[in-house]
Amino acid sequence: GDDQLENMVAGMHSLLIGDLGRVSGLSVVGKTSSRLYAGKDMSAREIANELGVDAVLEATVMCLSDEVCMQFRLISTRGKEKQVWAGDYQEDKGQILNLNNRVTQRIAREVHIELTSSEKETLNKDRTADRDAIEAYILSYAYWGDLSAEALDKAEKYLLQALEKDPEWPTLHAAMAIVWAG
Repeated sequence: GDDQLENMVAGMHSLLIGDLGRVSGLSVVGKTSSRLYAGKDMSAREIANELGVDAVLEATVMCLSDEVCMQFRLISTRGKEKQVWAGDYQEDKGQILNLNNRVTQRIAREVHIELTSSEKETLNKDRTADRDAIEAYILSYAYWGDLSAEALDKAEKYLLQALEKDPEWPTLHAAMAIVWAG
């Protein structure tokens, strides 16, 4: 019922999809398609069948303040539906980008994908940022898909807040360019 928390979780979801999409051996469904299933009364198998995938990653945000507590579950839908991996993580909000890297590496291992040297290098980079900058960036991300003037104005507002906190984070400048292009 809290729109800001919903937007934050949607932004975290989008960031994780982006990180998983960096792995060439994984076929990752985009956020637009995957968000269609939020709140639907469907099994993992039904969703996987509709999307044409072999597994579904479920994530739960359990706490969101200065720290983020998340649980991830990888559900195989080949044959009998089966949880093949679960991981609980508690991270400082400034480390959320590194959390996504670790989860991406773990999923690749679980599904027996060999990362390229370039993928390993990318996923092993330390990607910390100011907590408030990350929060503002994630909140902005929730508005990118809506090309209405109101949504783009909100996205820009959050990105400006993030840039005030962490002007050296290149992702913020790229995000601002995307919003301005919209």
